[in-house]
Amino acid sequence: MVKHDYVRTTCNSLNAFLRHYRMLVLSGKSHLSIVASIRPADITNPQIINRASVQGNAARTYIRMIHKINNSHITFVFDTINCTSYRVRIDYIPSPVQSSANRNIYYTLKKTNVAMRAVALSYRPIPLLSAIRKVTEKNNQAIEREILPITPLMGKRSIPVQLKRVPMINLVKVDVHPAKVNFMPVFGLKTNLVYWAGYTPELKHRYVMPNIEAEFYFSRKWSVNVDYIYTSIDKKNISREAWKVTSMAVEPRFWVMKSKIYEGLYIGAYGLKGEFDVKLKSLSSLGYTGDFYEGGLSLGYYKSLSSHLGLEIGGKFGCRFVDGETYNFKDPHYYKQSSFTQNGFKLTGIRFLVTYRLGKNIKIKSDK
Repeated sequence: MVKHDYVRTTCNSLNAFLRHYRMLVLSGKSHLSIVASIRPADITNPQIINRASVQGNAARTYIRMIHKINNSHITFVFDTINCTSYRVRIDYIPSPVQSSANRNIYYTLKKTNVAMRAVALSYRPIPLLSAIRKVTEKNNQAIEREILPITPLMGKRSIPVQLKRVPMINLVKVDVHPAKVNFMPVFGLKTNLVYWAGYTPELKHRYVMPNIEAEFYFSRKWSVNVDYIYTSIDKKNISREAWKVTSMAVEPRFWVMKSKIYEGLYIGAYGLKGEFDVKLKSLSSLGYTGDFYEGGLSLGYYKSLSSHLGLEIGGKFGCRFVDGETYNFKDPHYYKQSSFTQNGFKLTGIRFLVTYRLGKNIKIKSDK
């Protein structure tokens, strides 16, 4: 019985508060601010952000449906300064909604880490209460203090609303606006057009080098790229020219940009093992064969053309270790001439890739 009385008292107090300021808000001279209180340490916690967003959406839906105040008069911010408990309150601000103020509330009803991370990613940057307060102070706006006997906070009239104990929380299930869809890649296939054009990392034109790459995405900021090259060109002429290169590389990557998922700039580190057999008359009368190993850093940039299709440019720089032999050909036999090793730092890869990604769409609702 005590619980129902508390809910009834809270709703009655909220309704009286909103009725008092409704005409002032609708005139465009002031606005309402929905403020979700969370601890500073939780500002990057996807679960806390999503929970606060669900409660904020319940408050905004209630205001819109019961009191007919549309979203253009309402902002949504997080308060990390005056957080004593996790709750949502309604503030009356005696100034119009600023164009830079946040008007969206993103949330998900799916209790999965991927969905809640996508919600947190939608707030870039997190709209904090301090930004609203600075605008009010800059314009020297008067703060009403005597109209209602409610708790003032940061110079604004406010009323606490513990929405977790109010039945209006069910209003978040009313889907009156389309959901925002974020594409979350899981796996990508691609190929390097530079090698298909027959160019080496030193930008010397040789022969076509078929290649394929696969990338696996995880933890929203990390991925692992695997690339494979196989070329076998053997000219059956008097000099037995050959261009045979096989290699495989593994490259963990970290995606730097925070505003988008697996787009923009990335940095990585790679390791590679390969084999070669090269005998070109334009280079030398001798043939070269052996193994090579590489290790170093990579840098690149990905630009999406659609949810699945995109372009990637980048390069690799590292140390290459070559262990090989030289040989000569006298029909019908090959004769070893000498052994050699070659080590050095250099540009070891140039990348211009076409990428096709597979993944899933994560729906993030907004009550804008």
